[in-house]
Amino acid sequence: MKLSVATISEADLIYQLRLKNERAYNYLYDAYSQALFGSIKRMVRCRLASEEILQNVFLKVWLHIDMYSTEKSSLYTWMLSIARNEAIDYLRSKQAKNTGLTSSIIKTGIKMDALIERRLERLDLLKSLSLLPHKERVIIELFIIGFTCREIGQLLKLPEGTVKTKMRGSYRKLRAILS
Repeated sequence: MKLSVATISEADLIYQLRLKNERAYNYLYDAYSQALFGSIKRMVRCRLASEEILQNVFLKVWLHIDMYSTEKSSLYTWMLSIARNEAIDYLRSKQAKNTGLTSSIIKTGIKMDALIERRLERLDLLKSLSLLPHKERVIIELFIIGFTCREIGQLLKLPEGTVKTKMRGSYRKLRAILS
């Protein structure tokens, strides 16, 4: 099967990816790598780490394409979730390495209690986010990493007003969970 922008639908692309068609994989990379790289770089703020994370994302897509469900999200949204999770894992591992050095905490003047409190707040927020319905969680996470409501609407194929409404509802739920 020859793959070109004009002839391939997302359903055909997914079918070819599940058959482990390398051309389909190359097409996928060409179509989505720039957007995914930008999202990853916004989160980790390091080009080299972003490139490595991007490669991990495409490897996971290649290995786990059979786990993708068209009923839950678009292919791009699924890949963006993988990218976000990989970036978060990277940041956590980086933070664990950095926070393990008590001398650096003393040098920067950060009090240990404040550091622990911030980490607990982040953990509470992550746990709370996991309690939201999938679509609401994706909207909040995309907003947190820097997407505008309009961009989120375009990615998820939702009207901008619906995105804003879902965000308000999600924030109310998060406030209730966290209080």
